[in-house]
Amino acid sequence: MLNIVVSYFILLFSVLLSLNYFLSSVQAQTTCPYQSSGDANCDNKIDGIDYVIWLNHYNRSTVNGGRDGDYNGSGKVDGLDYVVWLNNYSSQPKPTANPNATPTIPGSIPTPQVGELDISICDPSRGPFSLNITNEFYPLPLGKVLVIEDASFKVQFSVLNQTEAVAGVTTRVIEEREWKNGSLIEISRNFFVQAPDGTVCYFGEDVDIYSGGQITGHSGAWRAGVGQNKPGIIMPAHPAVGQKYQQEIAPGIAMDRAEHISMGQSFTTPAGTFNDVLLVEETPPSTKRYQRGIGMIYDDGAVLTSYQ
Repeated sequence: MLNIVVSYFILLFSVLLSLNYFLSSVQAQTTCPYQSSGDANCDNKIDGIDYVIWLNHYNRSTVNGGRDGDYNGSGKVDGLDYVVWLNNYSSQPKPTANPNATPTIPGSIPTPQVGELDISICDPSRGPFSLNITNEFYPLPLGKVLVIEDASFKVQFSVLNQTEAVAGVTTRVIEEREWKNGSLIEISRNFFVQAPDGTVCYFGEDVDIYSGGQITGHSGAWRAGVGQNKPGIIMPAHPAVGQKYQQEIAPGIAMDRAEHISMGQSFTTPAGTFNDVLLVEETPPSTKRYQRGIGMIYDDGAVLTSYQ
C-alpha cells in the first residue's frame, strides 16, 4: 500500500512539473481578451490549468495581467484573483461586449472608428478595466519616466507602483511634476486605466500648486464620480485621423477635448527622430504629438528630452 501511495505522488509531481514547463512556454507568447475572466492560457475555457498559473504567481507583483493570474488587473496576484477564477470556473469565457465597436473579421485588425468617439467606453460600469496599460500610443509600464522640456519649462511623468480607487475603479497613478525657470510649480497625481478594448481612460487628478516651495492651491483637481464628473478618453484603442473625443468631463473645472489631425509623420527631438507620430489638437488650444511605442514627445513647444 505504501508503495502505491509513493508511486502516486511521484507521478503527480512529474505531471505538475511537466505542466509548469508547458505553462511557462505558453504564457511567454499568449495574450487574449478573456484573461480578465480567469482564462490565463487563452484556451477559451476556465479550468485547473488557469488555477495552476494563478498558484505559480500567487503573492507576486506583475505587469502581465491575467497572463500571470492577475485576473482583476490590480498589479498583484492575490486572493481576489482566485475568487475571479472560482466564480468563472468550468465556464467558457467571453470578452466584455462593446455595442459601439466596429465589427471585425476574426484575425483582422479592427477598423478604427472616426468622428466623435463614445466616452461611455470609460464608464465605471463598463469594466473590467486593467492597470496594465499597453496602448501603443500611450503605454504606461511601471517605472516609466518621461521628460519633456523647453528653455524655461520642464515636466516629468512617472508611472508609479501605486493605485487609487476612483468612482469604484482601481486606477494607476501617474505623477506629473512641473518646473518653471527651475522652480517647482505643480505636482499632480493622475488616474488612468485601460478599457477592455485598449482605450486609455482618464479618471481625474489630484493637484498641488506650488509657489516658493509651498503648496498654495489645488486648481484643476477633479475626480470621476464626484458631482457630474465623468471619466474621459486620453487615447483611443485604435487611433485614426478624424477621431474626436472628450478627455476631461468636469463641469466648471475642465472640459478638454482632442482631435486627431495626422498620423505617420516624422518629428525630431533631443531624444531622437521619431517616424510614426500622431498629431493631436486639443481644446482649450494645445498641440501634442505622440510616438507609437513611447507616448508623448511634444507638448506646446516643449519636446521629449529623455525617456526610460
